Amino acid sequence: MIEDIDEKDITLTYVLSSGSGGQNVNKVHTAVQLRFDIKNNISLPDKVKSNILKTEANRISKEGVLIIKAHRHRTQESNKKEALKKLRFLVEEAKTEKTKRIKTKLPKQVKKRRLDLKKRQSMVKQLRKKIID
Repeated sequence: MIEDIDEKDITLTYVLSSGSGGQNVNKVHTAVQLRFDIKNNISLPDKVKSNILKTEANRISKEGVLIIKAHRHRTQESNKKEALKKLRFLVEEAKTEKTKRIKTKLPKQVKKRRLDLKKRQSMVKQLRKKIID
């Protein structure tokens, strides 16, 4: 499965899928719901858990279970692979440390050029107005 996550921690359920598939869509449970209990997981470091909890808040239930839905494909196996791929991607994203952006100061010449352009544009608009006697 995934290097850091034990298979026992992942629960897969199959549900009816919407979308393409014709009559098959009404009969076969092809969509996959992957459930992964983040809060009670011991295999992931705390930093990774907290990053996932912050970034994926809308996918996490009140109990701390991450829910990933996959229903793009017509087969269970393809949707299962897609759900696991999404989970792997989320864990890898949470592992990487985000670099802080260093704010830079605008050069004086750039500020001056922008203000001159604004003055010029303002003058053009002033000249377009009707002259009132």
